[in-house]
Amino acid sequence: MRKAHAVFVVVALCLVLGGCGGGGGASSASESPEAKAPATWQAPPRMETTEVAPPPMTMREYKLPGGCSLQGYGKRLAVLFDRYTEESVGSPIRLLDLETGKHARVRERAVGFSEGYRMLGLRCSDEWVAWEELKGDEQQEPLAVRWRLYVARIDKDALSVGAPILVDENQVSIASRPLFAFIGDEIFWMTNSMANTLQEGAVDGARVRAKKLPDGAMREVLSGTSNYRTVYASEGRLFLSQFIDSKTEAERLIVVDPATGVTVDSHEMENIDREISHCPSAHDGALAWTIMPDPAAASCDVLYRGAGGPTMLVEEHAGDPLFVGSHIFYESDKPESTGTGTERYVNRIRGVDPVSGGTFTLLEAERLQDGMWILPIRQPYSADSFLVVNDLSMRVDDSPDTTLVRRYTIK
Repeated sequence: MRKAHAVFVVVALCLVLGGCGGGGGASSASESPEAKAPATWQAPPRMETTEVAPPPMTMREYKLPGGCSLQGYGKRLAVLFDRYTEESVGSPIRLLDLETGKHARVRERAVGFSEGYRMLGLRCSDEWVAWEELKGDEQQEPLAVRWRLYVARIDKDALSVGAPILVDENQVSIASRPLFAFIGDEIFWMTNSMANTLQEGAVDGARVRAKKLPDGAMREVLSGTSNYRTVYASEGRLFLSQFIDSKTEAERLIVVDPATGVTVDSHEMENIDREISHCPSAHDGALAWTIMPDPAAASCDVLYRGAGGPTMLVEEHAGDPLFVGSHIFYESDKPESTGTGTERYVNRIRGVDPVSGGTFTLLEAERLQDGMWILPIRQPYSADSFLVVNDLSMRVDDSPDTTLVRRYTIK
């Protein structure tokens, strides 16, 4: 599995601050007591499951140039980075129309290309595409790195984008690189900051801001003294992973009304001293997330907790769960014995119905022969469909220069 990644740009900005965000509007979040929990993480009981056949589905496959990476999608459109090119000093942006199957490269390079910027983060809705541009060396001079956040309106008929609109910009010594999401015609982005001696104006705190597109004023949705790790939007709400205190890796997922900044629900992640991988997923009071069972582990475990129910272990060597209808889909990368004293790693897209306990394998691939199927992270809940991507250029023998994107729809 892909190992957990912190969203903070540099170690100097990654230190966890105490307290917890809440509150409404632009006011600072109210503080809450630190979680009363065991000092170390203990694995929950395993969910009782039975292997069953996958539910009835339809599947549509799209073939794109090799080396594309799926970054996000809406109901009709998906956005991908093309393979890195020296001419762009980065990866160009490609849009895929899930209705027609057409796809096109819509941006060759960063707006600030001539100034040394390159494109990095990327998301889309069916109306807008947003991307981050970065300038500087995160390893050599992390506090000097500058970022910009852009959006552009999508022309679905022409499969193109309009003129870029600068949403926000900063230096990481003031605000960490942004994570961003769309709700309708509004873009939301989160940053963290930490006071330091290198930059006047740097202060402790985390913020979520918003801008009504195309030309609305920037507004502050939420702020507090506790850093956020990630954010995504689903079913008209914002979901923010937030560190609970400064002593452990413990997090909670808060659900925020984007109009008021009020926290309407929260979920304890129960990770204590273990890192959370990527982004937890929530729907209708239930939570699915991925935890690193060992600080040095390269694989993760998928956990599930129904509304008001106990936490259960779904599967080891797995991660990136996504709610689709009554099911949860996730990646699995479990090592298997070859019978010759060695192991092979088989990549699978797995599914589970938490109510019935039925589990199944939807896709299976051996990395060096078949590529690797991946679920995009930070995707919202969908009632019936989801996308996976497989880069066939990873194959070692007779590899076509093709990227496969599949859309599965549960009947």
